[in-house]
Amino acid sequence: MPEQGSNRRTQLIVLGVLAALILIVAIVVSQSGSDESDSGGDSGGGETAASVEESLAGIPQDGVLLGEPDAPYKVIELIDLQCPFCAEFSTGALPQVIDEQVRSGEIALELRVISFLGEDSLEAAQMAAAATMQNRLFEFAETFFLNQGEENSGYVDEDFLTEIAEQTPGLDVEQALEDRESPEAQAIVEENEAVAQELGVDSTPTFLLESGGELALTELTAEAFASALQSARAGG
Repeated sequence: MPEQGSNRRTQLIVLGVLAALILIVAIVVSQSGSDESDSGGDSGGGETAASVEESLAGIPQDGVLLGEPDAPYKVIELIDLQCPFCAEFSTGALPQVIDEQVRSGEIALELRVISFLGEDSLEAAQMAAAATMQNRLFEFAETFFLNQGEENSGYVDEDFLTEIAEQTPGLDVEQALEDRESPEAQAIVEENEAVAQELGVDSTPTFLLESGGELALTELTAEAFASALQSARAGG
C-alpha cells in the first residue's frame, strides 16, 4: 500500500508538470501571435508591394497626378504620411476608388503630401517629393502607409525611408535618396504646402473637387467617397 501511494503521488506530479508545460506553451504561442499582429508593418491587412503595383498598373501618372489629365473631374487629396486616418483611407478605400473612379476615367487624383504633424512628416514629404520626380508618388505613399509607425516617434529615419523606397514598385532607390534634398524636390514640398495654405487645409486627409467644394466624407470608405463626390459634383 505505501508503494501504491508513492506511485500515485508520482503520477500526480508528472501530470501537474505536463499541465504546466502545456499552459506555458499556449501562453508563448498566444503572445507570439499578438506581437506579430501589433508590429508596425503591413497595416493594410496583408496588402503587398505586388498588390500596390497591380492597383496602379496601366493608369497614367505624372508627378502628383494619377489618371487621365483630361478627366472631367479632378479631386485634390491632401495627406500627411504620418496621419493614421490618411493611412486608413489609403490602405482600405483608395484601391477601390482608383479601380472604380480613376481607372474608368471619371476622375483624376491630385495628391499633395504636406508636413502637418511634425519633423517626421517633413522627412517623409521630402522622400515623397523624390518619388514624385520619378512618377512613383502614389506607389510610395501607399507603401509608406502600409508600414506606418507611431506618430512622431522618430521612426522616419534613414533606414526606414530606404526600406520603404526599396519596397516601392518601380522606384529607383539610389536616385530617390539622392534627389530628396535637391532643389527640385524642395520645390515640390514647398508647392504642396502652398496649395494647402491657399485652400485653407488644417487637417488630413482632406479631399476637394477642383471645380469647387470639399468632399465631406462621413467615413473613410470608398462608398462614402463616391457619395461625397456625387454631392460635390451636384453643388453640395
